[in-house]
Amino acid sequence: MRFNLILLASCILFFQCQEKNETGEALPVIIIDHDKKEELSLRDFASDYREIPLEMTEKSTIKYINDIAVSDEHLYIDDISNGVLQFDRAGRFIKIIGKKAKEGPETYVQPTSIAFDEEENAVIIADTYRFKLYKFNLEGRLIGESEKLPAVPIFVKTSKEGYWMISEQYTGIGNKKYALGAEVYRTDSDFKLIDNFSADHLELEGKWGAPRRQPSLITYSEYDSLNYFYNPILLPSRAYVGKFDRDTLYQAQEDRLLPKVRFEFSREVWDGEEKIFHIRNVMAYKQYYLVSYEYRSTPYLFIYDRSTKEGKVVQEGLTVSGVDEKYQPFSKSNGQMYLIVQRPPKPGEAEPNPSIILF
Repeated sequence: MRFNLILLASCILFFQCQEKNETGEALPVIIIDHDKKEELSLRDFASDYREIPLEMTEKSTIKYINDIAVSDEHLYIDDISNGVLQFDRAGRFIKIIGKKAKEGPETYVQPTSIAFDEEENAVIIADTYRFKLYKFNLEGRLIGESEKLPAVPIFVKTSKEGYWMISEQYTGIGNKKYALGAEVYRTDSDFKLIDNFSADHLELEGKWGAPRRQPSLITYSEYDSLNYFYNPILLPSRAYVGKFDRDTLYQAQEDRLLPKVRFEFSREVWDGEEKIFHIRNVMAYKQYYLVSYEYRSTPYLFIYDRSTKEGKVVQEGLTVSGVDEKYQPFSKSNGQMYLIVQRPPKPGEAEPNPSIILF
């Protein structure tokens, strides 16, 4: 993949070391210069991409995409309404994998994360309603099922040994303090637990609402052959008591997380009354760190070249030819970048299914 990216060297102050990680090495800090913003089109960012318009049929009308999984021949869409849909790489609908239903054989209820197992040619589904992981073959038959998990599985990815999973649970009494913990689990290919460790722990008052509005995730980067973990912390510092560093990307090892790099802003993140900058996601790729953040509820995308150590800020996201809206990229756990793009309908026709643009 070849990327054409015009970068601003002046917007990064890289090794601004303020603390040390567990190895004793200084933790690098990348500065996001919010005052230097520009437009960036998908074509200028990525010269090698493919758009897949998803066919809309009676069974494949998409309401909202939770996640996608990609294989050499197929695209799998986790739709909030229909369940897991299988398309070919041209976007033609093939079938529904399993069935989204409250009960019955080969069913799941609330699939929130999916992954494709290349070794077994199978789709892995995390069901947050039943607290389980499921494995379906390409014919859509159930071939594996985990025991009920101790916490809600919100994210799943494949690994050499089997699967990584992130789960979360919280406890509380009324509007008093409640605690939320995120756990990272590793299982073998039969969903048997290898090990698990805590990713973070929050203690906050119920009146502050949900501590996270999107799940943690683990991504793989070919740049240094590492798994990276990021957990968004969207609350003010005073609401957070735990062992997790804010705005830090972690290296996911077998039994722990190691701080890798921290992101800070060139401006104050508080305006005297409230926190105005919120990092929502950090994704590690072969060439880039991509940081999705908000400033006063407006989305921004920070693109950092890991080779040149240069970066830029793009307001709202990437522009796509033929569409007025801008788009933020998403990440698959195997390092795949993608966009979910909604094309306008043709005259006299209904609004089509979205397209998936793969990088």
